[in-house]
Order: sequence, then structure tokens, then C-alpha cells
Amino acid sequence: MAAGGWSYPSGHTVLAVTYLAIGAMLARAGPAARRATFVVAGLVLGIAVGLSRLYLRVHYLSDVVGGWALGLAAFSICGGVALVVHYLRDNLPGSAPARPRQSQSASG
Repeated sequence: MAAGGWSYPSGHTVLAVTYLAIGAMLARAGPAARRATFVVAGLVLGIAVGLSRLYLRVHYLSDVVGGWALGLAAFSICGGVALVVHYLRDNLPGSAPARPRQSQSASG
């Protein structure tokens, strides 16, 4: 298969990390088995895309690993920003306190 243009890092592999990000977002709710399934499925899809680039011989191993590294770095930065925003939103002076969850009991 012939491919032209720049090859480092692999753009397909960078975007494949999005599957892991989507799996992590979907894993925020639901039973533990479903959460693990979403994360593992995202991880497997991301790895499969990178390995397919190697199998098709359109990228070197260094291109694919660099793509995974760049995608994970971007994912980590976005996750860090989300954690800081969440912390600041709940802990700044003058912000409304978080409402406690009410139990779903039938009393009342």
C-alpha cells in the first residue's frame, strides 16, 4: 500500500486514543462490569488501530508509539483541566455548596 505525506506521529493512532477517552467518559455511570467493558473496549480499539497501521506497513513502530504518546498526552491534559475545573467549581469561596444526594427511600 502506498502512502504519502508526513508519517510521524501517526494521525490515525493519535485519533484512536479518542476511543479510550470515549470509553472513559461512558464508564462514569453504571454497574462496574459495564464500566470495565467500556474502558477495555476503548483500549482494544485504540491498540487495534495502531497495530493495523503496522500491519498495512504505512507506518513504522516509532510512528505508532509516538501517536499513542501524543494522544495520551492530550487526553491527560484534558483530564487534568477537567479535574481542576471540578475542584475550583466546588471549592471557591462564594460558590454554592454541593447539594447532598437524597436517598430513594419510600418513607415520607
